[in-house]
Amino acid sequence: MWVPTFSDYNPTKALELSFDFNAAICSVVVCQEGQKELRFINSLYAKVADQGRSLVETLAHRILATYSGHSKKEVFLYGDAYGESKSAGSNETFFDQVRSVLKRAGWKVYDRILKTNPEHVDKFNLIDKLLIELDERFPRIRINQNTCKALIISIQNSPILPTFAKDRLAIPFTRS
Repeated sequence: MWVPTFSDYNPTKALELSFDFNAAICSVVVCQEGQKELRFINSLYAKVADQGRSLVETLAHRILATYSGHSKKEVFLYGDAYGESKSAGSNETFFDQVRSVLKRAGWKVYDRILKTNPEHVDKFNLIDKLLIELDERFPRIRINQNTCKALIISIQNSPILPTFAKDRLAIPFTRS
């Protein structure tokens, strides 16, 4: 059966955006809370900056274009403490750049940014607990297989070291 819209997306609920900033690629997962669920409804990324914009601003504008018809113009902004860093040539942090683009477009932005970065092993253990769905205290994770292909590939193909850190030498697109 063909369905013209995705049933996991609700334009009347706030969006939850979790960013990952990198020199070569910036990415974001777009989520919404459901009843006892956290729905990953989209994953977007930018590898090349638009003319006159930073890579982060390019991604923020991509979010605006994708959700231009979204009726509840509210986002909860997530990401790790590295987003409070500034890129070369900018006076704004990565999160400041995102906030500026969204607010200029009329969106309300609520910060949920981590002040410190958890250890890799702690992040790995939490993600593992969420995905196995055995603990009633945690929401069920639902990932849209059509719009979150980059996220799924990243989860399946991200090699880790014994310390649970990413093995960046084994990831082809991060080699220098």
